[in-house]
Amino acid sequence: MSGWEVLIEDLKTGVTQLEAGFRQQNTYKLGFCQKCGRVEVFMDPEQDHPLFPDRLISTKTILSFNQAMCIGIPLERALRQFEKDAELGSNTGSYSLYDYQRFYLKPLFKAIEKTVQNRAVLVCDETPFDCLQDQGRGKIPAAGIEPKAKTNYVVAVTTADGAPQPATLYYYSPTRSAENIGKILSDYSFKTLVTDGYSGYKTIIKNRNLDKAETEQVRHQSCLVHLRRELLKVVLPSDLYKQLLGKSEEYVTQELQKQLLANTDGMKLHTALKAINAVFRIEAEKNAGLLNPEQARKAQAELIKYLDQMMLEASKGLVTQKGTTWVKTRNVPAAKPCVYYLNAREDFATFLGSSEIPPCTNKVERAIRGVTILRKNSLHKHSANYMEAMCMALSIDATLRENGIDPFKWLQKYSQALFKHMTAKGLSQVWKETGQRKNKFSIRLPEKLEEADKKINKYLPEKLAEDFDMQPWLDSIFRA
Repeated sequence: MSGWEVLIEDLKTGVTQLEAGFRQQNTYKLGFCQKCGRVEVFMDPEQDHPLFPDRLISTKTILSFNQAMCIGIPLERALRQFEKDAELGSNTGSYSLYDYQRFYLKPLFKAIEKTVQNRAVLVCDETPFDCLQDQGRGKIPAAGIEPKAKTNYVVAVTTADGAPQPATLYYYSPTRSAENIGKILSDYSFKTLVTDGYSGYKTIIKNRNLDKAETEQVRHQSCLVHLRRELLKVVLPSDLYKQLLGKSEEYVTQELQKQLLANTDGMKLHTALKAINAVFRIEAEKNAGLLNPEQARKAQAELIKYLDQMMLEASKGLVTQKGTTWVKTRNVPAAKPCVYYLNAREDFATFLGSSEIPPCTNKVERAIRGVTILRKNSLHKHSANYMEAMCMALSIDATLRENGIDPFKWLQKYSQALFKHMTAKGLSQVWKETGQRKNKFSIRLPEKLEEADKKINKYLPEKLAEDFDMQPWLDSIFRA
């Protein structure tokens, strides 16, 4: 600490703890080094601090709201009560939460995103989530916003089950189009994409493989669980099942024997369903270490061949090919799973080429479930900016949990480190420019600046955070 002068006065920030209903004061201290012209911020490890040096709301308070949102708690009423009890202006709480997400969490999100962009296998899915402005509703800015779609989406991208350094990332997409989802995936260099049967993903894969040699082309694994669901819709509520209700056991046995001997479409689909179930039993044994990956894939390859044989047999007389697409020729229940299978036939067997590729999208569907809970409770977001901020918060929370980390405690330490970095950098710049040792400065928000000022202003949060060393924090997440 040689060269540091006497610490100046403590800085204080008022914090309201909503549930406890009382105010507490948090302080931090500053030191100025005459030799290097640098300012240092001194804080206890567990100490709270303001969101920015010129703000009254503490980071721990806003972090509590952020974590509540991530587990599906609607914040609108809680934030209004907080603003009332803390004697803050209207929407101060929601604006502060938005600032925390875009200035504290965005650099962390971008760092995690870089670690995922080179993963060989990714799993992707999407779920609706309304954005009022993109639907032409809610509070529209003076400039106006053109409606983009009646339904908006959150797109989830995850690493595969069992992959090292697991991560889950969420993105806002105004539509479900292949173009918009393709833009989200454009910076990812995956070799295999695992999805459900939505045709947009096939378009994305097709576009990525244009002008590529066969050995360099991206592969697509279509989810076997979704195929299984299509089969269950036919097998379980079938006409045969209804006919056998209330019949004697002897009659049921005789009827089933007739069906098996006749090899009807229903029995073929039932056999195909059993083959898929066996694929997943073997997958579970592989994941439990009871089978080595090579043994598992060899056994599953035989089952996939059998599945293909049964689906082709069941499809006869029910479907026909128009161009590159299969369509129904008979309006019977068994035709739908046949069409579903044939339109993605080769993609159902991609997982056989590597033990790292899962045969289904279960991982990303689990990730989507949390978003559906939040959607049910919160209903919507007002703008695309707020949607993107929400997605970054959800991404970091999900990734931390996947790696066995308590999100609140970890983010408290991370936020304090970033606050100290931004504050020290900002005050050092003020000292250098004015020759005066200031104890605070004003964080400039980009939306309040002209475009030209954004490029030169040193006190934008992005500028203050851009040289923050993120690597130790990534290492602590992924246990590098």
